[in-house]
Amino acid sequence: MNRLNRKLAVNGVATILSVTFILTMIATPALAYIAANQVISSSIKDGEVKTQDLALGAVGTGRIKNGAVTGAKIKNSTITGTKIKNYTITKEDIRSGSINKYKLVSGAVNSAKILDGSVLARDIANGAIQTAKIANSQVTNAKLASNAVNSSKITDYSITLADLHSSSVNSVKIINGSIASADIANGAIKTAKIADGQVTSAKIASNAVNSSKITDYSITLADLHSSSVNSVKIVDGSITNTDIASGANISDAKISYDTTKTGRLAIPPAAFTVNDTATINNRGNYVYGEGTGMVGFVAPVNFPNGVIVTNMRFQFYDDHVENTEVWLYRTSSDGDPETDHVTLGNISSSTTGTASSWQTLNDSSINFETVDNDKYTYWLYGYVNGTAGTDVKAGAMTITYEYTSLGH
Repeated sequence: MNRLNRKLAVNGVATILSVTFILTMIATPALAYIAANQVISSSIKDGEVKTQDLALGAVGTGRIKNGAVTGAKIKNSTITGTKIKNYTITKEDIRSGSINKYKLVSGAVNSAKILDGSVLARDIANGAIQTAKIANSQVTNAKLASNAVNSSKITDYSITLADLHSSSVNSVKIINGSIASADIANGAIKTAKIADGQVTSAKIASNAVNSSKITDYSITLADLHSSSVNSVKIVDGSITNTDIASGANISDAKISYDTTKTGRLAIPPAAFTVNDTATINNRGNYVYGEGTGMVGFVAPVNFPNGVIVTNMRFQFYDDHVENTEVWLYRTSSDGDPETDHVTLGNISSSTTGTASSWQTLNDSSINFETVDNDKYTYWLYGYVNGTAGTDVKAGAMTITYEYTSLGH
C-alpha cells in the first residue's frame, strides 16, 4: 500500500510537471522553440494545417495536387480570362444561362465558338441582323411576316406570272386603260363583260352579223340602207297591195309575168305616107294608087323595147294582075341609114292570085326578132300599083310580139 502510494505520488509529480510544461509551451509562441526548417511533413498530423496556418501567398502551383482545386475551393468572381487556358472551356463547363454580356470581352465569341444551330431568336438583339449577315437566297417565304413585303421591297419589273397567285389581280390592281388586245385571251370576253350599248358599228367585223345574231322582227325601216332590198330578199308572193305606196308610179318594166304575154301593134293605113311622086289615095282604112306604076308608102313602127316579134299580118285586096307588097325593116341608129338596114319580114299578094275580096297573109319567119330600141329604128315600107286603081288596095298591118313584163 505504501509502495503504491509512493508510486502514485511520484507519478503525480511527473504529471504535474508535464502539464506545467505543456501549459508553458502553449503560453509561449511556438516559433520561439522551433528552429527554422525543422518542421517537416511527417511532423504535421494529417488535416492539422488550417487556413490560418498558411501565410498569404504560401501555396504555389507546385504545392497543389492535380485535380485538387474543385469548384468549392474557388472563390466567386476570382477567375479572370487570364486564369483560363486557351481553348479549354467546353460546353459542359458552362452552366445554362450563366454567361451574360458582362462575362465576355468584345469580340471574344466568333463563329467557331458558337455551336451550330444553338443561337435562338432571344439571343439576337433587335436590329442586329443586317443585309450583309444574311446569305443569298436564305430568306424564304416562311421567314417573312404577313404583309411584310410592300411595293418598296419589290424590285421594279421583277414580278413574273409565276409569282402571282390565281385570281390575285382584280380591277383595282390594273391601271385604267392599260389592258391591250394581246393581254386578253381569245374568247375571254363574254356578254356579261360588255356594258350595254358599247358594241358600236366600228367594233363589228365585216359580215359578222348573220341571221342568227338578229332578233326576229327587230329590223326596222331605219335599219335598212337605201337600195339594200332586192328581188332575192323578198319572199315570192309576199308583196301585197298595202305594201305599195300610193302614187308609187311603178313603171311597166318593173312588172313581170309568170307566163309569156302576147302583144300586137296595129298600123292603120291612115299612118301610111307616100314616098313616091305618084299619087296615092288614102282613105284611112285602106289606100290605093292612082295613075300608072308602083306607088310606095312608108310608116313608122314603134315597138316596146325588148319584145320579141313573132308574126306580121297584112290585109289587102288584089283583083288584078298587079300586086301589093309590104316589108318590115330595121335600121341602125348609128350606121349609114341608106345601107345599114335589114329585113325582119315580108308579105306579097302575089302568092295568093287574084280575088274579088279582102285577104290576109302572115309571115312568122321573123329575122332579128328581139327589139332593141337603143340601137335601131323600125319602119314599114309597102306599095300599091296605080295602074290597078281600086283593084289593088293595101289595108292594115298587124305585128304580133311576146313579152314577160309590162315594160317589155
